[in-house]
Amino acid sequence: MRSTTHIWLPMMLCVALAASCGGKDGTDEDTDEDVQDEDVGAEALEDPAPEPTDDPAPEPVDDLMPDPVDDPMPDPADDPDEEDGAAADAEDDVADDDAASDAEDDDAASTDVMGEDSEDDASDAVDEDDASDAVDEDAGPTGPSGTSCTDPAITPINVPADLPFEDLAATTCGAGDTYRITCLGSYDGGEDVIYRLDVASSTEVNVWIDPKSSGWTGLALDSACPIDATTCMSTSTLSAATPHDIGCQTLAAGTYHVMVDVWPSPSCIPDFDLHVHECVCTPGSTSCLDSTTLRVCNGLHTWDPVTCINSCGDTGGGVDGCLATSTETEPNGDATEALTNNLITVPWDGWGEITTGTDEDYYAFTLTSPTIVTIQTDAHGSSAVGDTKLWLYEDTFTTQTPPACSGTSGCVEFDEDGGPGLYSLIENRGLPAGTYYVRVAGYSSTYTGTYRLTIWFM
Repeated sequence: MRSTTHIWLPMMLCVALAASCGGKDGTDEDTDEDVQDEDVGAEALEDPAPEPTDDPAPEPVDDLMPDPVDDPMPDPADDPDEEDGAAADAEDDVADDDAASDAEDDDAASTDVMGEDSEDDASDAVDEDDASDAVDEDAGPTGPSGTSCTDPAITPINVPADLPFEDLAATTCGAGDTYRITCLGSYDGGEDVIYRLDVASSTEVNVWIDPKSSGWTGLALDSACPIDATTCMSTSTLSAATPHDIGCQTLAAGTYHVMVDVWPSPSCIPDFDLHVHECVCTPGSTSCLDSTTLRVCNGLHTWDPVTCINSCGDTGGGVDGCLATSTETEPNGDATEALTNNLITVPWDGWGEITTGTDEDYYAFTLTSPTIVTIQTDAHGSSAVGDTKLWLYEDTFTTQTPPACSGTSGCVEFDEDGGPGLYSLIENRGLPAGTYYVRVAGYSSTYTGTYRLTIWFM
């Protein structure tokens, strides 16, 4: 009896405590499920990501957390602190009520916590996207209008109704290098803009550009757009940072385009003025606007006003000009003769004559205090010289032969074509007190005739 009791008690105790001893009885379904649950949990620890066929992970959208309503459980790989076995247990039919209850509690807690975090993260991400969109919208204009032939921002220039037209402080920067194979050659390699001319009736038009501080600029005019290398009507290119124009063009009724471009470098023109106007006169011609104002036609075929010191009228042969009250006194072929015979009083409005191809006229004047002075030549009479060169010297100058101030001791300033037409202009020159000499000559030995010389104070 004692022997039987010793054998039966350990066996019963082992059966009763099978779960804790690690034993498994095929008739105990609860125990089987518990062991299975523990095995699944262990596997989740070793391999947190479930097989796609068991629990497909939601597609990531912009790296945001998955929607807590569609899939409340986060990926264990993203958050290893979550309950390891909960995601896998949710798919099983768990017979143990306590285990199911625990899993539901875990799921609910996970959903509450992660749902709030996911919504916050998603909201933050949306806010960031909205902020990014706001930055893009508020970034300002990407460049000037007229970036292409079909740019809807182009405002047509109606010809002749809108003339004279000017676009001041314009730029090609930001427009892009849209067109390259044109009649401008290397001058169409930078960023370019397009202007459109809508011509209502036949008009003679000139287009010119002031590129301010930019060199290597180009203009092209054509009825086609993009500008066609074979049909291009007129071009103007210049390496210097000075104004230039395409010259007068007679445009029949129709549509035309002007392209402004640059030979890089620079890659664009940061600041330029564009002008479109009718050609109203012949360069060098003159006309009295009123009794004291002379109009002189410049190289752009428009009028420049000149205020006469005395009066405006017919200077002879039907040619309008400022009436000069004084003339040069000969001989005045050098500084010494000028000081002796041709010492003038400023302001001065007089006329002189280049009688031969080698003739030069010198004028002397004296300033008793610092003064801003302007000196100009222009046409006078029916036999005007047409083209002059102009020098201003200090009293101590020693060399008279160089064509400009370079290498000339005492030369203050030289000009050739700064005045009306092809005449000369030295403008707003500040001078200290002292004696000065003005030298006037024809452009070359073939230029002879009369001219007007005006010297005035600012």
